[in-house]
Amino acid sequence: GVTDRFVLPPEQSLERWFSYLSRPLTGLPEGVEVKAEQRRGVWNLQLFPRSKGGAREVQVSFDGSGRMKRIAIEESNRDRTVITFANLRRNVGLTESDFHLQ
Repeated sequence: GVTDRFVLPPEQSLERWFSYLSRPLTGLPEGVEVKAEQRRGVWNLQLFPRSKGGAREVQVSFDGSGRMKRIAIEESNRDRTVITFANLRRNVGLTESDFHLQ
């Protein structure tokens, strides 16, 4: 495969995204269709934006404790990005310098 390296601009820092992701989900954005299923203790959500933006489908998988397992994003041009999480540990005090995106 090909490895791409990039630096997030300050307004897209990991701290900002983690803060956003830590908020409870109380509703869905308007214009998003959702399908959900549970198999063998894993929840799978499929989100389908109705707009003609960049994302065609977003899939999120997590276990019963809310621990993320996988995120897959399919773009309108059929490009696909898959992020798989393994060996997750909660509250270990990570900083932004602990992350290396490749």
